[in-house]
Amino acid sequence: MGGPGGPALPFAGNRKNRSEWTMDIEILTFGDNYIYLCRTADGVAFVVDPGQAAAVLAALKARGGRLTHVLLTHHHGDHTGGAARLREQTDCHVVGGDRVEVPVIDTVAAGGEEFAIGGVQVRTIATPGHTCDSVCYFLPAQPGNPTPMVFTGDTLFVGGCGRVFECDAGTMWRSLNDLAALPEETRVYCGHEYTVENYHFATKFFPRDAEYACKLAEAQAAVRAGRPMIPSTIAAEKRANVFLRAGSVESFAHLRGLKDRF
Repeated sequence: MGGPGGPALPFAGNRKNRSEWTMDIEILTFGDNYIYLCRTADGVAFVVDPGQAAAVLAALKARGGRLTHVLLTHHHGDHTGGAARLREQTDCHVVGGDRVEVPVIDTVAAGGEEFAIGGVQVRTIATPGHTCDSVCYFLPAQPGNPTPMVFTGDTLFVGGCGRVFECDAGTMWRSLNDLAALPEETRVYCGHEYTVENYHFATKFFPRDAEYACKLAEAQAAVRAGRPMIPSTIAAEKRANVFLRAGSVESFAHLRGLKDRF
């Protein structure tokens, strides 16, 4: 992916019918991190996990949008590093899970909160596991956003999941299952581009699984073409994510341990 402040990538969704799709998602890269700059139909903008501010400010200057909210999925600096500058320069409202770790947070999201941004409804889902304060942001199907979506940070990746740093495997397993319970058509926007690595892992330990082999080839082709592997969907992850297919917390813990050493 691009380096810090790397180029914006085009939105990977369907732009053919603007009457059906009225929210725009601009994907910015920061190392292997994804930053999501979202614009609603009325020009209000929010950003998810701005690891740095410069790319966000440049995108706002280039394409417009009034930034009203920053949504943070967890406290790690590669997801929060630009929040203070964005708040200072735009007077936006910062939402996140831990004000002790990230003092710039205005509203603490413990899970279950609902709020509107530019008329678009957002619901927080507590997903501890990677960190204790991890939260995901779910936008249900609604006018202005007909296809549901979820911003998963470092909880759920395309083909993988985050390391378990601050909780135990059981906690992470429950969080992953909470995400798996979302509508299957929900688009998944994760925090990093680890897809090739994730499917290398899956094919190594499950070499006879055609689904994993197909996904690895697809991811490798996308890298060669300079295309992101996002968004995925909940249905696709339930079908081809080795961790969501684990079947039990014991199997999940075993696989996560193998992946940590991979």
